[in-house]
Amino acid sequence: MQRRQMLSLGLAAGTGLLAGGCGFRLRGTGVQLPFRSVHVQGGSGPLLTQLRRTLAGYATVVDEPAAAEAVLHVLSERQEQASVVLSTSGKVREVQLRQYVDFSLTDNTGATLIAQTPLRLVRDVSYNESEALSKEAEFELLYRDMRIDAVQQIIRRISAARPR
Repeated sequence: MQRRQMLSLGLAAGTGLLAGGCGFRLRGTGVQLPFRSVHVQGGSGPLLTQLRRTLAGYATVVDEPAAAEAVLHVLSERQEQASVVLSTSGKVREVQLRQYVDFSLTDNTGATLIAQTPLRLVRDVSYNESEALSKEAEFELLYRDMRIDAVQQIIRRISAARPR
């Protein structure tokens, strides 16, 4: 019995040494914003909700622009759906989902940190009319993923901005 415990202890210690010695480390976010507080200006919608929620993990999101070190302006946001491939009988075979977001970033004095920047996200999806209901659910999931992707791109671009 004592031999098994010693063997288990030795195996656990050896594994710990190997894991620590190989340089393994969790990746983490790696993103650090150059300011401590931010105000998000724009309309309302799922993208802005997601943007505020994500920004709250990196900086304090304030309600008044005067209280913020930086102001993120979401100038426009829209999503659209277009048929891109038709069969010989004129039925839709492929749909393209598009998400458009335009934003800019200023500091609390109004100086531009990031000029108006357009983000364009596109996803191509096969389509079959007999599966229309399930395809609509798939489209909603893809739009949600596109919003998350847009938010992550905005966060990365903001983190690269340098105050003047």
